[in-house]
Amino acid sequence: MKRLPVSHYLFVWLFFSTTLLADNRVTNVSLTHLDENTFRVTIGDSQLDVLIRDKVLLGKKDRLLDWVGYSAQAVHHYYGRFPVDKLLVKVQ
Repeated sequence: MKRLPVSHYLFVWLFFSTTLLADNRVTNVSLTHLDENTFRVTIGDSQLDVLIRDKVLLGKKDRLLDWVGYSAQAVHHYYGRFPVDKLLVKVQ
C-alpha cells in the first residue's frame, strides 16, 4: 500500500472544505503579504503569521489563506475576540 505525504491529504481537504465555504468568504479579515512564503492575517487586534513551506500548498495559497481567515473569524465570533495577540502557523 502506497502512502502519500500528509501535505497531499491536507491539500485535498483544503480544496474540498474551502470550495464548500466559497459562498461565505471572509470579509472583515485583512491579509498582508510579508515575503514569498509568509503572510499575515489580521483579525481585530490579533495577528496570525502564516509560513507556507510546502511548494504544492504555496501554489494554492489563496485557498489556504481563505481557510485560515475563515477559521480565525469563526474563533473570533465564538470567543468574542481572537484568544491570542500573535500566532505563528507553519505549514510544511
